[in-house]
Amino acid sequence: VLGVHLHVLPGVLQEPRFSSTSWDSTRPAPVCPLPLPPAVYARIDDWGPLHPFAPLDVRRLALVHADPGVWPHLVALAAASADAEAAGSSGLLAFADTRGRRVVAPHFRGADALGVCAYRDRDLLESFGQAAAASQDHW
Repeated sequence: VLGVHLHVLPGVLQEPRFSSTSWDSTRPAPVCPLPLPPAVYARIDDWGPLHPFAPLDVRRLALVHADPGVWPHLVALAAASADAEAAGSSGLLAFADTRGRRVVAPHFRGADALGVCAYRDRDLLESFGQAAAASQDHW
């Protein structure tokens, strides 16, 4: 499908699995909020992944575990990224859209919507500064 060979690997956990998208691929991607969407962690129940799903520029997105209903949106990412750059953005950011929650249920339950937004390079620096300032407030 889509020119990609899919092979299920027994014993390999593929998480998160996106079953929907909060991005309407028929329209331009919305501008990213500041601070930028955070990395999302899954609580560990009896076992589970230790690493977060971190926001990623769609040009670096190689593989996403998703339901077939999401595949048309994934196909649209390349053209949408080029359109965003032509409109003055630095690129598109793909992230787990959890409505701001940084920690979700075990196995990324509650992080099943793929979000996409347009960002600029300066947004990365500004978000980093805001996150660093917020961390120091909690020391």
